[in-house]
Amino acid sequence: MELSPSQNIVVFRLPNQKQIQLFCSGEGKSKFIFAPFLRDAKKFSLNGELVNIEETELQGIFSSIVLPNSSNKLSTGDSAYKELVDLAKNKISSSLLDKVVLAGKKWVKLEKEILKVYTSLLENSPSGFVYLASIEGKVMVGASPELLLERNANQLQTVALGGTETRGVYSEKEEIEHQQIKDYIESILRERMYNFTSHETSSVQASTVAHLKTPYSIEAKSLEDDLDLISYLHPTSAICGLPYQEALNFIKENEGFDRNFYAGYLGAIDENNNFNLFVNLRCAELYQEGAMLYAGAGINAMSSAEDEWLEINNKMQTIAQCLK
Repeated sequence: MELSPSQNIVVFRLPNQKQIQLFCSGEGKSKFIFAPFLRDAKKFSLNGELVNIEETELQGIFSSIVLPNSSNKLSTGDSAYKELVDLAKNKISSSLLDKVVLAGKKWVKLEKEILKVYTSLLENSPSGFVYLASIEGKVMVGASPELLLERNANQLQTVALGGTETRGVYSEKEEIEHQQIKDYIESILRERMYNFTSHETSSVQASTVAHLKTPYSIEAKSLEDDLDLISYLHPTSAICGLPYQEALNFIKENEGFDRNFYAGYLGAIDENNNFNLFVNLRCAELYQEGAMLYAGAGINAMSSAEDEWLEINNKMQTIAQCLK
């Protein structure tokens, strides 16, 4: 397949599947959505063609991608992140917040060509949404464990994913965090008058870490209604916090960097109006000089700054181990 360096492309594989798919912008009846963390920031909704490809075709596809230069290589420091966690806990103790998700970033060397980075992710994250996107000069790679919303015929699926195993156990703090995420999702579904069923909570492994997961089955409405539901679900309390506006304000004022497309969402809408949209987690921006990794952790009254720092570094290993 002939691709130009200026063409927007996304290569992806859905969770627990073998088939790799390619989206190319241009003529076609499919769409690809690439949305940032902030609701009011610019998102890409691209028209184009969606095709199945073989792994042997990846080299030719990736050879058309030109990595940009980076203007910012600053990482989040150990002490700065822990101080931020303590600041958030003070806000929570004064009842101004219930929970806030705080992210960090880390600049690392890119020691492999992008083909090997992507194939390593495919191998190491069989249950993740593994993608590599080159859109409007930005190149990102990721292996998201978190479904935002799936639509197939008259059925929708979403998940409450949150509460991360730390030092081999789920603490009371993680149980509370997961319940908050469930409550948030269920309140949105009731508010939007969707019929839904919640399923059993379990622990799931996502590459280097494990999470509590509760799936939901939902009766679909029209495509317009179902896409509109996304604007209420995202950003979920799993990546922002509660109450939503107070948590978002805290992130904007204190986190110290623009999340941009980290913790946004992405995915394809096929010609039959089915879609699989995922939260953009376990991801990195790729540059000629290296890669910027992102990860976050949910902070509540029971958080330990040391454990939260350990958690975000463990999450970053999903990508970091594939760059070397």
